[in-house]
Amino acid sequence: RAAPALGLDATSTVLRTKRASATDEWRHYACHLAASEAAGTIRDPTRRLDVAIALNRLKDLQWQIARSVLRSKQKDDRRGPGIIDDYSHAHPPAQVSDPVVIEVLAAAERLDAEVTAFLLTVSAESSSKLGSGTSQPLARL
Repeated sequence: RAAPALGLDATSTVLRTKRASATDEWRHYACHLAASEAAGTIRDPTRRLDVAIALNRLKDLQWQIARSVLRSKQKDDRRGPGIIDDYSHAHPPAQVSDPVVIEVLAAAERLDAEVTAFLLTVSAESSSKLGSGTSQPLARL
């Protein structure tokens, strides 16, 4: 089946185009988070819709996943040598050179930086529009 217009992958809601900037990609994620948060406010009217809170929660979850992967691999490093004689020869130490740990930590760092940059960009855009009275922070998401 053909991919829909605007560079969206037919099987995903993630923007899949090389022309999109990181800010555009995060704006896309933020719109989905806003819709999800809005659905939550319908179920609980006392809950406040806040995309920045949702994106920061996403960052926190990614760091939790990264720490969990690291702890799991470190546990393997402690138990492995007692079970398999040459464990240390076949398995690099988790924190130093395990490719899974390196990738999940790098992904958390990337996500953290991208979300932070996106929120700063949107905040700056919103602040400049507040002076003219045309917008509220994060409202254009």
